[in-house]
Amino acid sequence: MNIGTAVLNEIGAFQRLHKPKVEQAGFAVLKAPDTPAILLEVGYLTNPEDLTRITSAAGKAAIATGVRRAVAVHFAKTAVAR
Repeated sequence: MNIGTAVLNEIGAFQRLHKPKVEQAGFAVLKAPDTPAILLEVGYLTNPEDLTRITSAAGKAAIATGVRRAVAVHFAKTAVAR
């Protein structure tokens, strides 16, 4: 499982996903070989429900917790023994 899928699984546990699968993008910031990156869209400001969620302290905390869990799960599964 890649990091994007792990994030979708965590975020999808508490909010409806617009698309159920990870998409790829050609943005330069996402392709830099020296810095791992993901782009996460968490809602639309024009959607009243999304706006409430992404501007509330509880909504921000839930998103941050989901991303943190996904990163922890991903690296626990892919850690290389040193």
